Amino acid sequence: MSLRERPSLPSLKRELLWGFALISTGAISLAVVTAVIALALPVGMATVGMVLLIGTDVAVLFLFSRHLLTKLVLRPVTDLAAAADAVAAGNLEARAGPGATTEFAFLAERVNRMTDHLLEAQDEIVRSEKLASVGRLAAGIAHEVG
Repeated sequence: MSLRERPSLPSLKRELLWGFALISTGAISLAVVTAVIALALPVGMATVGMVLLIGTDVAVLFLFSRHLLTKLVLRPVTDLAAAADAVAAGNLEARAGPGATTEFAFLAERVNRMTDHLLEAQDEIVRSEKLASVGRLAAGIAHEVG
């Protein structure tokens, strides 16, 4: 299934663009509010008030940006990496969970498909080893009979 065939999940690109548009709008709004408040402050308090308001604005925007990136990018990447690590450690029953966005759902599907192919390859190797053992046994018996 391709990326475009998943209409039920939001796109990571769209979610990030909307999130950063919201952050930009918030930054501009906070800048205007800060300027209005600074004008209302007494002259001696204006500098200190501006520094505190700008610091607060930056902290709020930083925390929202961090939340957005963690929710949309870092947590899904960590989940996929955990599933891949479990498979690499030998747990071929581990599966990547469904992603919250189209791109991560697509990637999780690919990781799970790769794990399924590893299981099939492992089954094929076991089958081959069994046939080889039977062949060696038959050759030993034929040698003893001969």
